[in-house]
Amino acid sequence: MDMAERDKLLVERRKESYQKPFDPGITPERTPPTEARIANALEYIAYQLGSIARSAERIEEHLKKQPPAE
Repeated sequence: MDMAERDKLLVERRKESYQKPFDPGITPERTPPTEARIANALEYIAYQLGSIARSAERIEEHLKKQPPAE
């Protein structure tokens, strides 16, 4: 597998994980370091905010196409 394919696979895996409810990755057997948990949470939040922004833009575009109400 070349670097481009590996990067594409990584992006797809992250996208799939960000589309699911947040999982901090804490189990009785394993607790990630605090910095890792914070970084994961911030990445998840950033993805969700980007998704919300894209949805809001689509709604705004749709509303602009609607004829004015009388």
